[in-house]
Amino acid sequence: NIDNITIDFFRDCSKVENAASCFVGRFGDKMNSKVLKREFWSYIPLNRKLRYSLRYNFQDIQDSDWDADVFYDMTELTDAFRMFWGARNLGNSYPSTLFANNTKLTNVKETFIEWDLTEIKQGLFENNPLINDFQRTFHQYSVSVGKSIPQDLFASNTASNVNLDTVFSELRDIETIPSRIFAGLDAIEIEYCFNKIYDLITVPSDVFEGISDYSKITNLRGIFNGCESLVSIPENTLSNFTSAQTLERAFYQCVSLQEINIDFSVFNDLTNISSMFYDCKEVENAVPRLWENPQYTTYNDCFKNCTKALNYPEIPISWGGTNDGSITRLGFYIDENGYADSNSVQNGGETSWLVHNGANEEPSVGDTIYQDYEPSTDVFIGLDKYYAIKGDKWIRISNLGVVTEKGN
Repeated sequence: NIDNITIDFFRDCSKVENAASCFVGRFGDKMNSKVLKREFWSYIPLNRKLRYSLRYNFQDIQDSDWDADVFYDMTELTDAFRMFWGARNLGNSYPSTLFANNTKLTNVKETFIEWDLTEIKQGLFENNPLINDFQRTFHQYSVSVGKSIPQDLFASNTASNVNLDTVFSELRDIETIPSRIFAGLDAIEIEYCFNKIYDLITVPSDVFEGISDYSKITNLRGIFNGCESLVSIPENTLSNFTSAQTLERAFYQCVSLQEINIDFSVFNDLTNISSMFYDCKEVENAVPRLWENPQYTTYNDCFKNCTKALNYPEIPISWGGTNDGSITRLGFYIDENGYADSNSVQNGGETSWLVHNGANEEPSVGDTIYQDYEPSTDVFIGLDKYYAIKGDKWIRISNLGVVTEKGN
């Protein structure tokens, strides 16, 4: 039943230290732009908390309604948790100097969550070195085409044990991530950090370079979960995370991903890879045979629906494939000279292979691979493709045993 909130609403509240949730609710135009003026907050300079304080409380706000130094006098402010949660009527921007004088700020968890903004401001946290909680800070934040994440967004941060869980989740119209975006941060959590950035196409190989202590990060769950446009991941992108214990859902439903080239040998402590590549339907190279390594104890649906992978028929059912155990390795190997090897495993048994014009020639595209007894296509029935590799050489074989492709 408050009819109007005046500019001097806090005039007699100079000792207030906690204004959390002070205006939570839906005041509509009764709030208007008064609370975006420096004078409004200047009466409570000792205030430490503004969590939830401005949620939903705005209507028809323009950029010009903001004072650039709106929170300047609250030098004790530490907590901005969900401060602007759902403030969709607050316009689509804010001053880059929003927290410029709040040097004690530590918590910006979900500060801008579900606010339809069009830009992450350059220098937004330049004077806030103590922030250690960035969880979902920009979750569901509508970044416009042509905008990006500022590369130096965290450059001044000196806090310990920084939480970046879901920090950029569901950003829109972002096609790439800046190099070394987390450089210098003493991060402990980055799970789901780039979750469901639907327009993300590429990431630089050094996107995670420069984190101060990789040994603190054990959880890589969902880091690119649901990035539907992501085409590739550079080979060394995750190589520094040698203490990682989980990559669960790391590339879940990355439906445009074309290749898996991660070096899993660096992960000595990795045990959970459940649903890691679930629905990566465009992957065409042979997926790594992680099922042969007992290190992985949680792996259900790791490669579910990776049906285009060269060795898809090898993938065990429990890993998301169709292999009931009868297929150990598909196809054959090429020996050190590049010729068809006579020792290979097919459907759990020994099979000798020859090319159609003799074992002493390297197979060529168009050659048909036969067993050394009566030529037969029986062994190919029900299989879409074979994959053979020796060193750097490889060939692809059709379901009729014809070499269709080869390379080094």
